[in-house]
Amino acid sequence: MAQQALVDGIYSKLTAVTSSGTVYDDVGGRIYEGQGPHDAALPLLVFNLITDIPDQHFGKDNIDTTVQFDIYGDRQLGSKAVRTTTDRLFTLLHGQSLTVSGFSQIIPQCIERGTLQVEEDAYRIMTEFQIRG
Repeated sequence: MAQQALVDGIYSKLTAVTSSGTVYDDVGGRIYEGQGPHDAALPLLVFNLITDIPDQHFGKDNIDTTVQFDIYGDRQLGSKAVRTTTDRLFTLLHGQSLTVSGFSQIIPQCIERGTLQVEEDAYRIMTEFQIRG
């Protein structure tokens, strides 16, 4: 129950504002949970829950997990766009309220701001957030 609610809350946060200069706009709306399509156009963003969420603790639902966000960009377009999107993701999530059904106070905290990596024809930056509530 808590896992799907968290995935839905993250996706809603990432897609709530679609105007120019947003994470959504930067990746052309290509935001995926788990894995993006193999032939997807770049740029894109993929997020994954990388640690388990205990469903109940002392009889109450709770969330305590790490979420990894991978931002991919076309190497031919340079690294600036990937870095800019990573900065916008940090601004969107770090210390900001995240609405998750069934929970009153969820505030993501960035625990790892990755460095630029080269993967075949793409640049990638991985960022991790601790999410508790």
